[in-house]
Amino acid sequence: QSAITSGDTIATRPNAVRPAAFARPCPDELCIVEDAVIDIDDPCEGACPVPVGAINAPTTISACPNAVLTLDGSGSTGGGIIPLSFSWRVDPSRSDFAQSLNERLSNRTNFPDDTQVLSLSDLPAGTNFVFVLQVTSFLGISSEVEEWEVTRSGGASPTVTVQGPYVQRTRPGLPVTLVGSATVAPCWPADQAGLIEFEWSQNDTYITSSQASTSERVTFDDPSKSSIIIPAFSLRALRTYVLTLTARMPVEPSAVSTAQILLTVAQEPLQAVIAGGDRVVSATQDLVLDASASVDPNDPEASLIFAWEASEIVAVNGSNATAYEVLALGAGTLTNESVLVLPQSTLEPGLYRIALNVTSADAEAAVAVEVEVVAGIVPVVIIEPLPLPRYNPTFSLPADRLAISTTILDADGNAAPLNAFTYKWRAFLAASSTNARELADLDLADRSVTTTGDSAPSLAFRSGALVGGAIYAFELTVSGGAEDARNQVTVTMNRPPFGGGVQIVPDVGGIEATTVFEVRARYWEDDTDDDKPLRYAFGLRENQGDIVSSQVTIAEDPQGLSKLSTTSFISAYLPAGGHAGPPV
Repeated sequence: QSAITSGDTIATRPNAVRPAAFARPCPDELCIVEDAVIDIDDPCEGACPVPVGAINAPTTISACPNAVLTLDGSGSTGGGIIPLSFSWRVDPSRSDFAQSLNERLSNRTNFPDDTQVLSLSDLPAGTNFVFVLQVTSFLGISSEVEEWEVTRSGGASPTVTVQGPYVQRTRPGLPVTLVGSATVAPCWPADQAGLIEFEWSQNDTYITSSQASTSERVTFDDPSKSSIIIPAFSLRALRTYVLTLTARMPVEPSAVSTAQILLTVAQEPLQAVIAGGDRVVSATQDLVLDASASVDPNDPEASLIFAWEASEIVAVNGSNATAYEVLALGAGTLTNESVLVLPQSTLEPGLYRIALNVTSADAEAAVAVEVEVVAGIVPVVIIEPLPLPRYNPTFSLPADRLAISTTILDADGNAAPLNAFTYKWRAFLAASSTNARELADLDLADRSVTTTGDSAPSLAFRSGALVGGAIYAFELTVSGGAEDARNQVTVTMNRPPFGGGVQIVPDVGGIEATTVFEVRARYWEDDTDDDKPLRYAFGLRENQGDIVSSQVTIAEDPQGLSKLSTTSFISAYLPAGGHAGPPV
């Protein structure tokens, strides 16, 4: 609670609000250095986000007497840091037993608003229901109405679902994993085999903006599996793919049900990449800049046009400012290829900016590096491209660690022996919107931070050594030639999901192995859509001690309740005792 009202001013100390990784005065333009005003009539400084409702549920449920329908609206978005409010109802003009179902929806107080669990035991087979959801943000902005049609079959059909929201958003350069599952109907005869057969199929592909059908198809490696992986670059940007998972009981042809998923593919920016970063090179050696890793993720086979430009960085008289003076490169220099080769002596000793512009049929991107040219002979330092665009601070698999590999060449262009030079790594914190950086408080020589130390050609980090959300510049200096050579690489660390919590129903009481607990991870967000959909794994830690007197310790290792998946809730039986969790 707060006594703040419209027109009040909240002041912050200078440099108190800054990116978390910066320990000293913040160089980033996002840091607050003066008063900030939030207009109560325009809190979003422009159009506020409009919430989007999303429903996921089976489209077919069995005719079993004890059938239960779960409606999941947790995939709805647009609420910001304050939870959305949910309004559920049944369309009376298109639903059987609409009045009864609407009464049940209005009485559901023991489940989160984004989830509705309905018993349909008293409703006959062959009935149809159209459920309606509208969500509203704390600013009073409501979504469009979302609908979901459910049919109660005439047989003991399995219940089939696909994890995650009904509409899943992705990009061409990302692989897509769709995890399906099915459960046998509760009234399936015990003396019949409970085998369930699966089949993935594609219903349609259409242009997302116009919904006009197109001919693009998805190829499934094995459509008979419940879960499939669609490789990166298999989906086209600005398209929506309609996929269906069918589950059937082989011994009873009428026992069949389906689940549908929409894959909406966003456009991805063209990626212009120059291998390595800023560097020091010798005027007596060829300068080679490689941009062959540049790609248009929306069409990996598209032809790219490259345009290189070299400029000398010169000081402006009477100030600390610098300017770029474009150089006329020799007639034999190919500035329209993916690899730029500047023969020795093309650049005199000095500081230069080498810029690259990459274009495709409908996209454009630019990138640049700074090159310091020295007179003496120096080794060539090549930093190999990183396989991932961002790295998680913590990891369990070695393949997910941040490991920087280099190639060191001698003056003749040959791979240098390990002991030919000495090496020194330094770590800087970089700013996202400026070229400013500061030395990071990170001891690279400490083997609890890196597995390599700071004096090897490569650099590899241990789990938990780096800060989530930070941008690091790792610089390698190679000594032993006439002058030192340097190269650096910039690495963005992934920020963990934030803002959410865990809700358990019921949160008090229950009977071991009898009470079904609904556990839901709610309102978790991420600072980039690249990591969505989020995935969840639930676990349980047991309180050890006297809960009444608060003399409680919590077991360190959680007991797993579910594997990592896009499903944000589980139903589980819990053992007797007090529990801290479940952690997510």
